[in-house]
Amino acid sequence: MTTIELALRVFIVDDETPARNRLRELLDDCNEQLPLVVVGEAANGQEALDKLAETPADVVLLDIRMPQMDGIELARHLCKLLRPPVFIFTTAYDAYAIKAFELHAIDYLLKPIRLGRLFDALSRARNAVPVQTEVLRELLPEARKHLSIHERGKIHLIPIEAVLFMRAELKYITVRTAEREYLIEESLTALEKEFAT
Repeated sequence: MTTIELALRVFIVDDETPARNRLRELLDDCNEQLPLVVVGEAANGQEALDKLAETPADVVLLDIRMPQMDGIELARHLCKLLRPPVFIFTTAYDAYAIKAFELHAIDYLLKPIRLGRLFDALSRARNAVPVQTEVLRELLPEARKHLSIHERGKIHLIPIEAVLFMRAELKYITVRTAEREYLIEESLTALEKEFAT
């Protein structure tokens, strides 16, 4: 039996462009021994939350002090996902280490980031990420566990189990939860096929 080692999907969150570029360079160096791919990057927690709702990642490298939403708050939000990514904090501040590990961070790297430390952290992250083969990802796609609802420039993740019903109205679908209604632009037929039991 052949084992296919998948590339670790990494997402970078840091408000400083030079820091994101440096992490990309280090990740390129790590890629020689540990297959990985950078699936995206963001300059703050809110941007990362929005992008990660659309682009899944296995590992998130995140800074702590950032505008709009800091790395600790972002990690709290991502922990609520059905399949949360693994966190590696990359920061210049050691004061947040306890909070980071309370959120089950794999590692806490102080800037300037060293290649050896990053490689070790990514290796531990690789062991923490559930192993799936590319074949299974393609042949057995999972139904979504959340609906992404775009509303006023934000993305809301609504758990499927919270949906009471869906109703077609013109080109929109009304999604009703116990709290409120949402509008989405998806085909009711496609949703029925995806979530049929």
